[in-house]
Amino acid sequence: MSEPPIPQTPTPPVPPPAKPKRQNIFLLIFRGIGAVFRFIRVSIANLLIILLLLLIFVAVSTGDPEPEVAQDSVLVFEPKQSLVEDTSGSDPILDFLMSGTGVGGTKVRDVVRAIRHAASDDRIVALEVRPHRLLGASLVHLNAIGSAIEEFKASGKKVVAYSNFYSQSQYHLASHADKVVMHPYGELVFTGLAFENQYFHTLLNKLHVNVHTFRAGDYKSAVEPYTRDSMSPEVKASYIPILQQLWGGYVETISNNRNLPETQVFDYADGLATLLKGTDKGLAELSREQRLVDELLGPADYSESLASDTQISASGDKPPRIAMDDYLEVIPSSSGTLTVEEPADDATSSTGRIGLVTVSGAILTLPFGQGSDLESTSSAVKHINSAAKANVDALVLRIDSPGGSVFASEQIRMALRELSEKGIPVVASMAGTAASGGYWIAAEADLIMASESTITGSIGVFATFPSVEESLEQVGVNTDGVYSAPNALRPDPLSGVSESDATIIQAIVNTSYDRFLNIVSNGREMSVDDVRAIAGGRIWTGKQALENNLVDKIGGLDQAFEEAAKLAKLKKYRIREYRDRRSSLLRTLLEATGFESPLANSRLGHLIGESQYIVDNVWPKVQFRRVYALCESCTTGLIF
Repeated sequence: MSEPPIPQTPTPPVPPPAKPKRQNIFLLIFRGIGAVFRFIRVSIANLLIILLLLLIFVAVSTGDPEPEVAQDSVLVFEPKQSLVEDTSGSDPILDFLMSGTGVGGTKVRDVVRAIRHAASDDRIVALEVRPHRLLGASLVHLNAIGSAIEEFKASGKKVVAYSNFYSQSQYHLASHADKVVMHPYGELVFTGLAFENQYFHTLLNKLHVNVHTFRAGDYKSAVEPYTRDSMSPEVKASYIPILQQLWGGYVETISNNRNLPETQVFDYADGLATLLKGTDKGLAELSREQRLVDELLGPADYSESLASDTQISASGDKPPRIAMDDYLEVIPSSSGTLTVEEPADDATSSTGRIGLVTVSGAILTLPFGQGSDLESTSSAVKHINSAAKANVDALVLRIDSPGGSVFASEQIRMALRELSEKGIPVVASMAGTAASGGYWIAAEADLIMASESTITGSIGVFATFPSVEESLEQVGVNTDGVYSAPNALRPDPLSGVSESDATIIQAIVNTSYDRFLNIVSNGREMSVDDVRAIAGGRIWTGKQALENNLVDKIGGLDQAFEEAAKLAKLKKYRIREYRDRRSSLLRTLLEATGFESPLANSRLGHLIGESQYIVDNVWPKVQFRRVYALCESCTTGLIF
């Protein structure tokens, strides 16, 4: 049999070739121009990025040549922004990119060290104080620098102050000078001191916003702005003696420095309007008339006056100047050997080491280190542990903090306790503020020291939580559902705080407060009832704290080192400061790129941390799962 034929698939007809479309010559031209512009735009952007990276690299890896101190130089002290305990959180890269406007503040210990060294430096003939960039400072820091200026004057060298305008804190520094000079159109104004706050209770009621507050301590005023329309009588009563002491100290300092009656200084502050009504002179002329200012000179005339005062140039040429930051680069560090003035009877003859750890700013748990306005718990604990591993003979904990998170403060306290258990004495040295959580970490130190003007105490705990369920009801929004555990802790900003939520949160606050009282009781060897009598969130000055047994002695950081050496039975000692040596920006970049322990693992880590800090420090109440030992009035008030 023959095979059946295989069917043939018909071949589809081949379409005729399409005629090429005619290209629009103008469209081609515009496309070509667009491609060129895109190339230029991308190239310029890439070049700018490369240039920025090069600038950052140069700023980090290189620096200016070491400055030289010319003979007969004037040391220029020009503080920027604020006086702080630590500047390790500032970013020199950002400072460079912002054209040197400066970030962070001026480190007080560096200023004191430079002025003291200049007093015996034959190349320095005078100190020039230019405080016009200072925004504010605590009285403790102003007094520390003022004491160094007085030491400089005692060496027989001249101190001159000049500014276009003088604020209260700026004038405090200037008043130590032999001559205070101001611009003829300048102003000198004393504002006095005030504890004040804004109160939002009525506004929140109108907006139907509920702020659920939980506190332990009648004086814990952090919650009052949301529950009242004015300051409570008991808080007002506690603030009055503090204002009287601090303002009295300020007036006394100005009076002594300018050789004026205290009543005259007070009248200039409180009766300035009356003084101006009785004269047709402006503020500048009035301040000279009141002998608060010696001369009114413009910049050119002031330069000639400075040359004459320093008596280094018969021709009246401008004397050579050197900035404080440059001078610090060419003088020895503060790590030299120091001698105890009154050593313990059984002190050893060998030289020991005293560690210094600074806790500055609100105490929080953050993914980066400390700065002038915040303190990372992980950073502080790391430095304390580093001091322990180095087997220091004693540790000085310098505190300038209004407190913060209870959990974060407890971590630092436990690290200090481990240090004490190794037999290493701990001295807590309080700067401008060591309150609430700042006192929590100091309470168990072997010795607590404060300045008379330190703000401390505030032994109390609070938590707050805002909710807007009533606001939502006004526009027809309600929350409903079913729950496996109806009475579990579940506060919600949209649905509110239930009765069981409130009971649980208040119990957490009460437990934290009881823990706080017991820590102070153990550390200060007082009964819990005695601690409770001076606690309740009430703040005290260092002078008042000494009377209430919350501190042991009045003194500054130098005295704290002396006391630490005595506790360690040393005759001589060296100081080793434990701190972050790099800027927070650089640390974050290294963490984000994986060159260090990846705490952030993201280029957004720094930004997230900054945002978290704003939430924690500006309105910590929004995080209901946090319990705070924070002195809110310490963060907003009493800046001179």
